[in-house]
Amino acid sequence: ALPISCNDEIVPRTQWAETAVHADDAIEIVRPVQGG
Repeated sequence: ALPISCNDEIVPRTQWAETAVHADDAIEIVRPVQGG
């Protein structure tokens, strides 16, 4: 999985959007939502 942080330079918004959908499910299970 990709590192969760504000790294627009590393992860483009287009690809991040797709990853975020799947990542959100995993992130919520691993740890609570972070305001980041």
